Amino acid sequence: MNPRLLLTAVAVVAAGFGAFAADQKVELKSLPAGVQKAIRDETKGATLVGLSEEREDGKVLYEAETKVNGHTRDLLFDSTGALVEVEEEVAIDAVPAARRPPSRREGGQEAVGSATEVLGACPHEGVGSGGAEVFKELWKLLYKTLTEEYGLHNLIWEVNLYTYANSYEWYPGDEYVDIIGYDKYEGSPTNWGTSAATSLFLSLVNYSNDTKMVALTENDVIPDIQNIVNEGAWWLYFCPWYGEYLMNRNDTKLLNTIYNSKHVITLDELPKDLYDVGNTTPTPTPTKGVMGDLNADDSFDSIDFAILRAHLVGKRTLTSPTELANADVNGDKEINSLDFALMRQKLVGKISKFPTE
Repeated sequence: MNPRLLLTAVAVVAAGFGAFAADQKVELKSLPAGVQKAIRDETKGATLVGLSEEREDGKVLYEAETKVNGHTRDLLFDSTGALVEVEEEVAIDAVPAARRPPSRREGGQEAVGSATEVLGACPHEGVGSGGAEVFKELWKLLYKTLTEEYGLHNLIWEVNLYTYANSYEWYPGDEYVDIIGYDKYEGSPTNWGTSAATSLFLSLVNYSNDTKMVALTENDVIPDIQNIVNEGAWWLYFCPWYGEYLMNRNDTKLLNTIYNSKHVITLDELPKDLYDVGNTTPTPTPTKGVMGDLNADDSFDSIDFAILRAHLVGKRTLTSPTELANADVNGDKEINSLDFALMRQKLVGKISKFPTE
């Protein structure tokens, strides 16, 4: 992984509450030898202000706070000594004019300041001491500032949530979110192994009433793609942490199977004209009805199961004739818990088809 320079305009704001431990001050001599060497190498010519250790989703990270020529430069290392993040303050004049906010571009009235106050606005793990309402207000403020004030409309807004009793309270709202993410590590708090983590997937899908995509924003063990296919838990993407989290916690044969699966798209398979939107062909609407298919993707899976559950508890209402017909999987002209039970049985393999098929 390349170090992430926080001077880029990042809009993926993580709410990793419950998985973050407060920083602890440490001394250089108490750190692993590899980390000590990396810190010495990376801080040559700088003043070392402080060192701290933090734990995040089972990972141990070390932060070195430094001063270089009067400005701050903070470095984040993993337990092997690899540099994973750099946050550096630079003079506003060093930032390309096109990247500055309007008032700081050439000819603007405000000329003094640092780039970090403009571009380094990315709340990360631990920004929860003020509670859910404060977090959501901060999220909305950042969203409105970047989109409405600075006109940045090409950002993807991804919120990391969990499935605790109060997790939904931290959801900023459909208007301010594009993707819902989850950091899945073994033992934090569940050991999922290579399962599709379907119950977790469905809980996250329900946060937005099935209007947002759901992703594994960080993980160690990658779900077996066959389990994902079998259970219909279509995670948008997975993002394994590097090093030992990828290579030591995953079976190499299974990794090869996953990355070469027809259901997984890798970087080399993306179209060369990915960002050419000049000539696009709309995806045709399925013409054949599939029993249990409630999101018009011409198949039945766990997403349809979640939609029916939302309908039954009053969070969503099925209205179209196609939805209503496909939801009545037992053919009794009613949509109720009997249809819900049949969907569950088909998902777990207790039945191979619905009574109406």
